[in-house]
Amino acid sequence: MKTVCLILLFVSHLAAADQRDWTDKTTLHRGKKLHFRVLEGRRNDVILFESGGGDTVSVWRDLLPLIEETTGATLVTYDRPGFGESEIDPEHHGFADDLERLESGLKELGYGGTYTLVAHSLGGFYATTFASRHPDQVKAAVLIDVNLACFFTEELLESLRSSEAQLQEYRSSDLARYYFSIDFEPMARTMRNVKFPEGIPVIDFVAGRRDFPKAEDGQRWKACHAAFAAESGNRTEITAYAGHYIYRSNPEMIVAAVNAAHLVTQGVLQPALLYAVTALNEVKRKDEQFAHSEDGLNQWGYDLLRAGSKKEAMKIFELNSVLHPSSWHVWDSLAEGYEGLGDVASALRNYRIALEIHPGAKHAAERIRLLQGSMK
Repeated sequence: MKTVCLILLFVSHLAAADQRDWTDKTTLHRGKKLHFRVLEGRRNDVILFESGGGDTVSVWRDLLPLIEETTGATLVTYDRPGFGESEIDPEHHGFADDLERLESGLKELGYGGTYTLVAHSLGGFYATTFASRHPDQVKAAVLIDVNLACFFTEELLESLRSSEAQLQEYRSSDLARYYFSIDFEPMARTMRNVKFPEGIPVIDFVAGRRDFPKAEDGQRWKACHAAFAAESGNRTEITAYAGHYIYRSNPEMIVAAVNAAHLVTQGVLQPALLYAVTALNEVKRKDEQFAHSEDGLNQWGYDLLRAGSKKEAMKIFELNSVLHPSSWHVWDSLAEGYEGLGDVASALRNYRIALEIHPGAKHAAERIRLLQGSMK
């Protein structure tokens, strides 16, 4: 009961979060602009967000007001060079230059003090390097299915390499993709020699539902995260019941994790919040199990029927009969759907299947009797 109350109180607080406006800011480095989007809070208390490859500040839009409301920190997001509103510098591009521009921009804007890092996907490389360069300022991190160096073997890097023809096409049509393509391999190799400081507490989320071209790639991804978590007692690994964009599938859980990490930067340990993270993850697991279960699909079908979406309901009932052919309930529901469409013959056929599976199916037997009587 305490767990349920904690989750309900936390989620209700998030729902009531003040949707404050953010501020767009631009800094210049060697004449090229870097675009930041910021929610102002305490200036020496910064939560810095590192997005995935190709993503912009917009991906954090729904999380920022919730996190600002519950932490009071300054939230800083930015577009990497070539993406969003940030400009590419053809003379100075690549991983090291990106980080130099970020650090220069943060200094120009006056954001310093302590940092909590929140990173997704490719942003893991940037967060790891930022933490290694500022170990005294970075106090905690939340990593969301991030890139880790051990995943990118030479064989994988070779398979990801763009052909010369592709590069020329990118160069003429998509400069951001062109520079990303030529810069990624050096970045991945550089990261083999960069370590996340062991003294910084980390909550490391790994996507539990993620497809890779090869099964061994998925196994290596998980193994890399397990090894990363095992390197320090300060690291907590959580397998999320979600795909790669965990913060979209379960935003409440990520907000709880960021709050827990941020409190660490303030010298406060709050085990209840970390407990809320695992509890919210478990809620998502149960929701997904129900959504794909026989009862969950059946409920979805009846909800559609009640809403007047009969054809859509039939698709769900038909799917359920394919997934759960030995259950008399699904055939009874499918028959009821056909009956709602006025297809008496199909309704009778499926009611009879339900009755064959379970001779005690009273509803099916009664509907057969009534439908046969109406046909005389």
